[in-house]
Amino acid sequence: MKPLNYPSIEQFREFVELRDYAPATKTEYVRYLCVAARHFGSDPAGATEVQLREFFLHVRQTKRYSPVALNLLKCSLRLFYRDFIKVADGWRVFSDLRIQRDETIPVVL
Repeated sequence: MKPLNYPSIEQFREFVELRDYAPATKTEYVRYLCVAARHFGSDPAGATEVQLREFFLHVRQTKRYSPVALNLLKCSLRLFYRDFIKVADGWRVFSDLRIQRDETIPVVL
């Protein structure tokens, strides 16, 4: 897989480093942004809300991401579009996406 050299991804990597997130969270946020960039085939900063909706449908229905992975993807892209490049003002895609967590009952020995 060839590395992505989009300026917005490198700037987002620096933006995430300034946050007080766990190291694994920082890595996953940038990784999921790269997944979106590969799907779009271009710099993710230029994506529209319609493209983002299509991407979420793709990873949910075709790729079958787990609820945990979907939630990480949603949080990563919400941080990118709302807080970093500030284009998601008025976008409903993040509030429309509902992720049902699997609630497993613990096994009692």
